[in-house]
Order: sequence, then C-alpha cells, then structure tokens
Amino acid sequence: MPVGKVALLAASLPTEAKLDGTLEGELDRVWDGACAAWPEVRLDFAAIAPLLAREIQRARDTSPAEVIRALHVGDLYLACACAEGDAAALRAIDAHCSAAIRDVVRRLRLAPDLCEETVQVTRELLFVKRGEAPPKVARYSGRGDLRSWTMVVAAREAVRLSRAQAREQPVDAAALLDVATSSSADVEVEYMKRTYRAEFEQALGDALAQLPARDRTVLKYRYVDGLNGRRIASIYKVHPATVTRWLDAARLALASLCRSLLESRLGLGERDIESLERLVRSQLDLSLSRHLAGTSRDRA
Repeated sequence: MPVGKVALLAASLPTEAKLDGTLEGELDRVWDGACAAWPEVRLDFAAIAPLLAREIQRARDTSPAEVIRALHVGDLYLACACAEGDAAALRAIDAHCSAAIRDVVRRLRLAPDLCEETVQVTRELLFVKRGEAPPKVARYSGRGDLRSWTMVVAAREAVRLSRAQAREQPVDAAALLDVATSSSADVEVEYMKRTYRAEFEQALGDALAQLPARDRTVLKYRYVDGLNGRRIASIYKVHPATVTRWLDAARLALASLCRSLLESRLGLGERDIESLERLVRSQLDLSLSRHLAGTSRDRA
C-alpha cells in the first residue's frame, strides 16, 4: 500500500512534530504543480520529503501548510531531481538557468574568454556530480527563486576567476574592485534579503534584547530620536568621543549577535555566512530605527 505524503514528511521530522491531516491536500496541490511544470522529469516524493521537512522544522513558529505554500516547490523538485542525477532534470535545469547565469556574468563586464569560462565552470559546479560529492544545486532550499540562486553562485565564481586571472595578468584594480564588491555582492545581498528577510528581522529583535540597557538607549537616541553625538554626550555628561565609541561598540556587538543567531538558526555554509555578513551590514542601520521605535526607552 502506498505511503501518503504526510507520512513520508513526518518520517523526516522529530517525533514531537505535529502535522495536520489536512496537509495532505496542500502537498498534493504543490506536488501536482511541480510535476506539471517539469513533465519530462521523474522524482519520487520520498526524495523531496526530507527537504520539505527541513524547512518545516526551521520555521517551527509557522504552520507547515504556510511553509509549504511559501516554498518554490517546483524549483525544488527540479533541483532535487538534478542532484539525484536525472538526465532529463539536468537538461531542464540547464535550459532554465543558463540564461540567468549568462546574464549576471555579462553584467560583470568580464573579458569574453573569462565570461565563457565562468559560465561553464558555474554550470559544472551547480549541476554536475563529481565523484561521490553531489552537485551544488543539492544545497538549494526552495526559499527563493532558483534562477536568482544560480546567479549568486555565478557572481561568486566570476569574482573568484577574475582574482585568479589578476594574479597572472595585471588588470585594472578599480574595475576588479567594482566586480568584487559591487556587482556580485549586490546580487548576493538581494538574494539573501529576499530569502531571509523574516529571519533577519527576528534575529535583530532578539539581538537587541540581549544588548545592555545603555547600548539600547544610545542606539535609540541616535536612530529613533535623531540625536547627534554632542546631544547624547550632554545627557550622559561625557565627552562626545565617548559616545562615538559607545555607538560603534553597540553596533559591532549588535551585528555580531545578529550574525551568530542567524548562523545557528539557519545552518548555512561558510560562503553563505559571508553573504549573510554583508546582509547584516547593509540592513542594520535601515532596520534599527524600526525595531527601536517599537520599544520603550530603557533607562541607562
């Protein structure tokens, strides 16, 4: 007798996890949609169940049905089949993502030979199994669009290959810096922002709660009340340079706490953690005022 999708999902979750029987209908809906999107690809639900279970477990405060609805299950279906070595999936994913990979590489304004090398290296890295190691597409979680995710990998490879080439042949340092710190970083941060927005906001709130009261207060004076260093210094009767040191230390501690919380909660790899650090740095000031405005002022 065939095992139902909910039962297969439950087998990959901790025993205390509870799944509503009505989830079967939602699973059938997204699964039928994935199969219809890639009719030439064949995949058993048992292969994707552990990936769906991982996302349900990660978002324990959200109902399983909401987690499933938020995922790009069609993209995850294709990526999972590719990681398993399905030839039809390999052809389909290459056709689906190659244009996006070429687009991001073209935007980096590389030399034609390096551009083509980057595209080929990225495709092999993403989609081709090497020995016992699965292709990198096996790391795709389904939280964001698959093509956007492949663009992040392509941007990283372009920067890596550009730096390797620069060691052999002198290149325009300013142009290389632009590629390394602007183009690829923007793609990565945008992907991380879309994929982990809720987790970032939660981690930032939790990190703020862990800061000492004075750190929260001076941050609120600066980011909510708009006070400059001299005004804050007059409140505390200290030199403005002291306030500057307080603010720098508070922001550094907050960023470190936020990163640590995200790293432990998301279980990301080292390269993704590098992108996460850029996300924290780029979004910290923008998000601080919103979070602090919703809290009562702490007493110093």
